[in-house]
Amino acid sequence: MKCSKTFFLGVVLLVAVAVSGAFASGQSGGTSAGEIPTLHVATHTGWAALLKPANNDLPVYQELERLTGVHIEWDNIQVGNYQEVMRARLAAGMDLPDVINMSTLGDISQYGRDGLILPLNDLIEKHATNIKAWFAKPENEIYKIQATSPDGNIYGVGNYVLPHYLSQGFLWPKPWLEAVGIEDMPETQAELVAALRAFRDEDPNGNGKADEIPLIPAAGRSYLRVMANMYGFEYSIMLEFQADDDGNVFWIFRDPRMKEYLAFMNMLYSEGLLDKAYSTDSWTETAEKIGNDVAGLITCWTTFTGNYSKLHPKGTPDGETPIFVNGPPVEGPYGDKFFIKRERSGGDEMAITKDCEIPDVAMKWIDFIRNSDEALMLQNFGIEGQTYNMVNGEVQTVSTPDLAFNDALLEVGGSQPPYAHLQWDEAWDFRFPKWALVNNDAYQKYYKSPSFPQIPATKDETDTLNRLWNDLNTYKLEWFDKFVTGQESLEKWDEFVAALGKLGADEVVAVRQQQYERFLRQSGK
Repeated sequence: MKCSKTFFLGVVLLVAVAVSGAFASGQSGGTSAGEIPTLHVATHTGWAALLKPANNDLPVYQELERLTGVHIEWDNIQVGNYQEVMRARLAAGMDLPDVINMSTLGDISQYGRDGLILPLNDLIEKHATNIKAWFAKPENEIYKIQATSPDGNIYGVGNYVLPHYLSQGFLWPKPWLEAVGIEDMPETQAELVAALRAFRDEDPNGNGKADEIPLIPAAGRSYLRVMANMYGFEYSIMLEFQADDDGNVFWIFRDPRMKEYLAFMNMLYSEGLLDKAYSTDSWTETAEKIGNDVAGLITCWTTFTGNYSKLHPKGTPDGETPIFVNGPPVEGPYGDKFFIKRERSGGDEMAITKDCEIPDVAMKWIDFIRNSDEALMLQNFGIEGQTYNMVNGEVQTVSTPDLAFNDALLEVGGSQPPYAHLQWDEAWDFRFPKWALVNNDAYQKYYKSPSFPQIPATKDETDTLNRLWNDLNTYKLEWFDKFVTGQESLEKWDEFVAALGKLGADEVVAVRQQQYERFLRQSGK
C-alpha cells in the first residue's frame, strides 16, 4: 500500500461524537424511549454506474447508523425507473416513505402545496443547526433563494456542488493531438474543425482503420450543449432561457443564432465529425469507445479528464497518466468565448413526507448527512484504516497500483451518495490527479455565471409549464435532431419557430420572465 496524498483537516472533527442521544430526544410517533428510531428513506440507485446503492452492508452506511443512532430502511429504486415509480406513489398519496429524494419528480413546491411533503422552515430552525448556519453564509444566499418556494416555504434541502469542479467543457485526447501534429489547443471554430477533420482522416489511434469518432458528447445529446456557447448561448447546464442586457428573458430555440448553431452541427454530422450516436449513447457506450481508443474530443464535465484517462488503453489505473485533458472554450463567429458555471443547487432534494411520525428525527438526520463534518468525512474519505489514515493530524489517503483511492472509496460506500450532500474543496483535491486539477484550474477564467437562475415556480406558473412544456420540448428535440442529421432542411427554420409559437412558447417565456424578475427582487439585484 502507499499513501497518496495528505492534508491537515483543520476544523474537521475527527473524533466520533455521540449524537444518537440528540436524535432520540423529543421523538414522537412510533418510537418509545430506549428504542432506536427507524426512518424509511426512498431514493434512487445513483447517477453513476459505478456508484453502489445505499446499503446497510456497506461500511460507510454502518458508520452513519452508529453515529446517528438512527436505523435507515432503504428503498432503493433504479434511477431509470425512479421518476415513474415515485410519481405514482405520490399521486396516490399512499405507500410513502418518511424521507424521500425528490430528484426528477417535478415541482417540489406543488407537492408541498398538495400536503404530500412537509414545510421544513420550522424544522430547520429547531433541528437543523448545520443547514441553518450554512444558509446564513452570504455566499450561499443564491441556494436559499433556489430552495424557497414562492409561498415562503422550504420543502426540500438539496445538494451543493463545487462550481469550479462541476462545469462542462472540452476534453481533448492528448495522444491524438500529438499524432496529428497539433501543439496548441484549438481556440477558434476553424481550429476546432481542422482538429476534428484530422482525427477523422489521419488515423490518430494508429490501427490502420478509419474507426475514429472525432466528437462525442459524453452521454447523449444534452452534453452537446457546451458547443452552443460559441453562439452566445448559456446552454451547457442551465435552462434553455437566458436574460439579455436589458433584463428581457428569451428562449434560445427561437433566437436567430440558433439556426446558425444548428447549421454548424449539421456540417459536423454530415462530414462524419460528430458521433452518429450523439443522441442515444449512455455513459457505458462512451466508456467503451474510450476503451477501444476510437473517441476523440469529448464534451463532458471538466473533472472527467482523470476518469476517462484511466479508461484509455494508454492510461493507468491511478489516473496519473494524462490522456484526456481540458481545453479552453472555442471562440464563435460573434466573438463569444466562455463556459458556464454550474451555479445551481445540485438536486437530490430530501423532503419529509406527511406520513413521517418523527419529523424532528428525520430533519436531524438530513442535517447530519448533508452538512456534518462526520458525515462528510465518510462521504469524501471513507473509513479510517481502510481508505485513509490519520498521521500527525493529517489525512493520508490509501491507494495501491491496482486500486486508486477514488475506487477504494466507492467500494466502502463513499463518493457521491444518492441523497442530499455537500462537496468539499479539500476532499475533491484528493479525488483527482494533480495534473487534472492544474489543467482544470487553468481555464476557470473563462467561466461565467448564468444570466437566468434556477428558481421555484408559483402554482400558476407551474400550471402553465405543465400544460405547455412537454409538447414544446418534445417538438423541439424532434426537430433539433432532424436539423442536425439533415432529415429536414434549415430552410424550414421559420416554420419551426412558428410552430413553437403555436404550441405556447410566448406563454412559457412570460413565465420565465416572471421568475427572473422575482429572483431579482429576492436577491436585491
